[in-house]
Amino acid sequence: MPTEANNGNGRVTMAVLGEKIDRLSKDMQEVKREVKEANERITEHCMDAAKIETQVHDNTKEIDGLRKKSDGWNILNTIGVFGAGLLGWLK
Repeated sequence: MPTEANNGNGRVTMAVLGEKIDRLSKDMQEVKREVKEANERITEHCMDAAKIETQVHDNTKEIDGLRKKSDGWNILNTIGVFGAGLLGWLK
């Protein structure tokens, strides 16, 4: 029985083949567009990750500096408390 896809002799017409090729071409263009968009998003995330890594490194250096300052103040406070206690004990 003849259908739209064949002409009754089991052969597919050129028009049907052309339509299928056009559909495949459109599908390929859509896939290419999606891949390009995904690549752009991945690139943005990689750039954001690099920025965050730099910020973490900078913050780590700042934290180390603040710890050193804190340790210095702790030593000075300990000496001050010891001195005040010694003066109080001597009086």
